[in-house]
Amino acid sequence: MANNIIAIDIGNTNTSVGLVDTEKLLCKKSYTFHSNNVTENVANTIKQIRADYQSPDAFTIKICTVIRSIQQDLDRALSNNSFIDNVFFVKYHKNMPVQIRYENPDTLGTDRIANLLYSLKKYRKENIIIIDAGTAITIDILSSEKEFIGGFILPGVMTQMNSLHENTSELPLVDYDADLVTFPPNSTQSAIVSGVYYEIAGGISFIIEQLRRKYPDNKRILTCGGTWKAIGNFIDFEFNFIPEMTLIGVGLYEE
Repeated sequence: MANNIIAIDIGNTNTSVGLVDTEKLLCKKSYTFHSNNVTENVANTIKQIRADYQSPDAFTIKICTVIRSIQQDLDRALSNNSFIDNVFFVKYHKNMPVQIRYENPDTLGTDRIANLLYSLKKYRKENIIIIDAGTAITIDILSSEKEFIGGFILPGVMTQMNSLHENTSELPLVDYDADLVTFPPNSTQSAIVSGVYYEIAGGISFIIEQLRRKYPDNKRILTCGGTWKAIGNFIDFEFNFIPEMTLIGVGLYEE
């Protein structure tokens, strides 16, 4: 099990836990749950993975999280288990295989770092655009020279819908089901869902078009994130959807 790492990706909305084979760059099994009670749920999920694979060996745990305030609690809870060898939290450091060209690299989201690590390992000498669609949507650029040269952050689907509901007196909170999208919309619910999806798809498409003008060699686009399958229905450029990219990238992290 030396190449098998338990990788954990803790987002603002959902948390994913997976058993990652870092040699084959695949996630053997993954579990996703809401980020409420994350410490308890993570510990129980690790026990479930251990039972599923009947492994006598202790696991190495690697974690990326956008909720940095829970790191201490997680570290304490996981380190007390005999079936856990080491616990590492993804963070920027100067010896990473990718150079981070960012004003303050320490502020770069660790999920974005994980996606960079996966992309670099899988496509070593290619220029890559990475789109991760979650609570926030990130669009990042990785050069063939192993450099992260910048990226964009957009509000995600539910973030926009929540904002419309919370900042108006009449608009309801609606389901983000893309099947509700119509053109033109003929109800308030459809108007919200359609408006959000078309706005996001249009914004992403505009950014991709401008990036390709500025960096014409950036031909490969990798996507991941819980809402990408829905967003991808409104996109007209080619992309590779890798749902567990972040988890695999977490597994590849080294200190």
